[in-house]
Amino acid sequence: MPMIKKVVDYNGKIMNASVFEGDYTLSKKFGKVMVGKRALYYQDGLKIVCVPFDKMDRVFTRVVGGTTTMCCGGVGYEYYRLVVVYQGEEIASIIVGEDGELLDQAEAYLKEVNPNVEIGYIAPEEK
Repeated sequence: MPMIKKVVDYNGKIMNASVFEGDYTLSKKFGKVMVGKRALYYQDGLKIVCVPFDKMDRVFTRVVGGTTTMCCGGVGYEYYRLVVVYQGEEIASIIVGEDGELLDQAEAYLKEVNPNVEIGYIAPEEK
């Protein structure tokens, strides 16, 4: 994995990269998402975004679908996002791609290294 040059938290605040360098280097990669022993990482442009486990209450998979028009007609597609929730707010929605199985593996490993995180969607309470 490349060296971390710039690490930001989910709010865009610059973090001390040296604190997470070792964890990031040893993290397990699941497509665009990396899971370490202390945090979840993903690349956003030229930055590495770090979501420490203490800023993560729940993660879930969001499937996004759509259609596109081609010469032979409309074609449906879907892709997967890993959504991270902290204090009831979605703080990250990471496009992982078309491999839902890979995302299932990432969630299972995340639960293994961070037993405090909840896995799965919960609908917001009606107001």
